[in-house]
Amino acid sequence: MMYDALAIDSGAITLTQIEVDNEISICLYLMKGRDIARFMFLAAKLTKRSKGFDIVRRHLMAITGRLRSFPLSGWRAKDVAFMIYSLQGVRGDDVGAKEFLTLITSIVNSSLKSGSGDQAISANGISMILYGLRRMRSDNSEILALLNALVPKVIECKEEFTSQAVGNSLDGLQGMSSDCAEVRAILAALVPKVQGCTEKLNDQAVGNALYGMQGMSSDCPEVNDILSALTPKIQSCRADLSAQAVGNAFYGLQRMSSDSAEVRAILLALAPKVQSCSQIFNAQVIGNTLYGLQGMSDNHPEVRAVLVALAPKIRSCVEELTAQNVGNALYGLHRMSSSSIEVTDVLLELHPKISNCVESFKGQDIGMAIYGLQGMSSNSSTVRTVLSLLAVKVVSCTDVFSAQEVGTVLYGLKSMRSDCSEVRVLLSALATKIRNCKEEMSSQTLGNSLYGLQGMSNDSPEVLMMLSAILTRVESCMEGLKAQEVGNALYGLHHMNSDSQEVRAILWALLSKVKSCKETFTAQNLGNALFGLQGMDSDYLPVRAILSVLIPKVKGCKEDLTAQNLGNALYGLHSMKSDRIVVCSMLSALIPKIESCKETLKGREVGMALYGIQGMTCGEPEVLAMLSSLFPKLNSCRERLDGLNIGNSLYGLQGMQAEYPDVVDILSFLTDNVKGFRDDMNAYSIGMGFYGLQEMRGGDITTPLVEFLYNQLDILSEKTFQFQTLPCQDIVLLGQHLALSLPQLRVAFQDRHNKW
Repeated sequence: MMYDALAIDSGAITLTQIEVDNEISICLYLMKGRDIARFMFLAAKLTKRSKGFDIVRRHLMAITGRLRSFPLSGWRAKDVAFMIYSLQGVRGDDVGAKEFLTLITSIVNSSLKSGSGDQAISANGISMILYGLRRMRSDNSEILALLNALVPKVIECKEEFTSQAVGNSLDGLQGMSSDCAEVRAILAALVPKVQGCTEKLNDQAVGNALYGMQGMSSDCPEVNDILSALTPKIQSCRADLSAQAVGNAFYGLQRMSSDSAEVRAILLALAPKVQSCSQIFNAQVIGNTLYGLQGMSDNHPEVRAVLVALAPKIRSCVEELTAQNVGNALYGLHRMSSSSIEVTDVLLELHPKISNCVESFKGQDIGMAIYGLQGMSSNSSTVRTVLSLLAVKVVSCTDVFSAQEVGTVLYGLKSMRSDCSEVRVLLSALATKIRNCKEEMSSQTLGNSLYGLQGMSNDSPEVLMMLSAILTRVESCMEGLKAQEVGNALYGLHHMNSDSQEVRAILWALLSKVKSCKETFTAQNLGNALFGLQGMDSDYLPVRAILSVLIPKVKGCKEDLTAQNLGNALYGLHSMKSDRIVVCSMLSALIPKIESCKETLKGREVGMALYGIQGMTCGEPEVLAMLSSLFPKLNSCRERLDGLNIGNSLYGLQGMQAEYPDVVDILSFLTDNVKGFRDDMNAYSIGMGFYGLQEMRGGDITTPLVEFLYNQLDILSEKTFQFQTLPCQDIVLLGQHLALSLPQLRVAFQDRHNKW
């Protein structure tokens, strides 16, 4: 009867689909329990072999109904394994899946016993059961209940796992997430089984085992334990990995971070396997392999070793990459930096693959590709070529971008600078797509979009085009911004200035969203938000408006500022003037935050904090109060300031007068800092120092600093043979833009010195 049903469904007997379904239902009704289990097992095999429709999936409701007529207890472990194994094409939301999973869980609890005999589960039975769950997800409560029932059965199994059992057991978990306690429990139960396997893993077992880990995070100890158990098995694998096995293995690492020692050990074990693979990688393998590296940082030598092994495999690929392959490949590099030659070598090998891809890119493909470049600098010619190639794909893309894709694309540009022509061309192409986006942005997408512009200057027409395109998306966002999103949005403007109408329009659009933010700002949110305003002039109304809505956020911050937060916050005020009431109010709000900062400032943070007060004068009590609260933090700095931070610190004092005690204290601190100064200052920092002191009447208190700067100038003139052509903007002396010779420069300095 069972074989009649399979013959009917396999096409050995020609019937309509309705007749087939009716015949199978009749056959199922006449079968005994063991026959049903065997039928399901053979049906799964037939489906896999013929690649036809899934027999078990189609008839699962009828199967469940028939199984209910049998007792829950008394089932052989082999039959239970057959039934669950047959689910490998079934998803948790398929018709009848919920009912079947509930029933089979009861059978597992009632029938499977420890020890020996028909009801004791074998190692092969465990691997069949888990493999049968490969299309199931752990967000399904019935699956979690089944996993919970299986944990003690796995633990009680005394049989040694074979290579295939290891691979299939872990492969079956590919839809599961380690966020679930039940999944972690299964992993913990499997660790000793993997460790105890004495058979050498073959290439398929290696690929399958790691492929099954694709939903697992290396933040979980149980996941790291599995990786530790697998590492020696991979190292001892004698077979060359097939290209497919390589792709599967790396794809399974997609939620892993190279911050984990266990992950790095796996990478180190895999690198020589990639190198020794003799097969040509196809496009899918390249996409999957690189996609699996998305949590890896090139700071680790193990990651760089994998990249070295992959570069020639990418080069030798003769198959054309699809748009999805390209998107996946670049996306996998998003924690990588173009400062590593191993990363740029991989990008170099991808150049012709991207160029030769004739398939039209979808919005998602472009989003993933550009998002993957977020750690790359446009200073790299290799990165700039990628940008040029992607700009062509953006122009030819016919998709209307979703709001999510807009955010993903722009976030990926966060390490790019608009002084690069390739970046500007890409911005121009993207602006059109963003302008055509009709979806409303979420608050997170809005924050990410503006955050991604942090390297862009509004001196560029393409950046202004981009700001105009984003403006409508900002205005249409109905969600309230969270504190982090406010910080990200404003931080993204930190290379822009408020002289541009487009920038002021963005500030106006953000105003109500910042004001309505109900979340308490963290110290990081506060530092980021103020840091982003560094190019904004308080003479403009929208700038003052943004400052006014940020003041209560600063006051409401409960966290102590870190030294970096403090430096960022004050640095962000460097285009503000203290003759504006709102600027003084902001200083008043910051004073208790400065006072409560418990971290010791480093030299860089001292320079940033003092540089940020360049528009302030001693005529306002809030400025003096701020200086008074800041001085103890400066004085506690144990790190000697370098030339840049000495220049920045002095430059920031340009509006101060030395007759004020708080200013005298800061000048004394800087004087002490330059004593025994052993480094050489560059022309820019020397000029910054002179500029900051030029209007200060300090007598004895400023003389040591002026003499120090002259001494640094003498050292510079002796060492710099091309001083004749040194541009005056590097000196920042009288605001001139002339090329001064050394004698002329000394005369200019002397003239200024005579006024002191």
